[in-house]
Amino acid sequence: MKSLKSMYRLAFGVVAALYSSAAVASPMARTLEDQFGASVDIRIGSGKSVVMIVSEKREAAEEIAAWEKQLRLLPSGTFLYRVANLKAIPFFVPKGSVTKDLKSNYPSMSIALDWRGEVSAELKAPKGATAVLVFGPDGAELFRVAGPASLSGAAEVKAALTRAGL
Repeated sequence: MKSLKSMYRLAFGVVAALYSSAAVASPMARTLEDQFGASVDIRIGSGKSVVMIVSEKREAAEEIAAWEKQLRLLPSGTFLYRVANLKAIPFFVPKGSVTKDLKSNYPSMSIALDWRGEVSAELKAPKGATAVLVFGPDGAELFRVAGPASLSGAAEVKAALTRAGL
């Protein structure tokens, strides 16, 4: 009887450990291409704070650019990633025309192109919206805001970084 009780304790401990580790955001490591064909290595949980702008909207690049304008002057050492979720683009729209438009309209801003929508799915970004997510050096999500760029949203992002001591 004692061994059965200890087996239950062990099983409960394993389940509790798995549950508690699942509650903390796991680090992400992905490589996407931007509109210029350059690799964008997205690293969350690599010892640096991260701010990620993810958009699933048709006008993703415009939304990303607007948020970036509001988020200027992030703390030094903070990585800023811009990701356009392009999964919803119809199959008959050539990828080349999408990248060509992004190159000409945003020549000085690298936007990681997520053709499969994997980054948005993994981060549970809101569907059909633009979101700004803040991650600590350990990869834990500290804050998120969804919607169009705003001064108040940018202030909340910066406040989250400050509260975390970043």
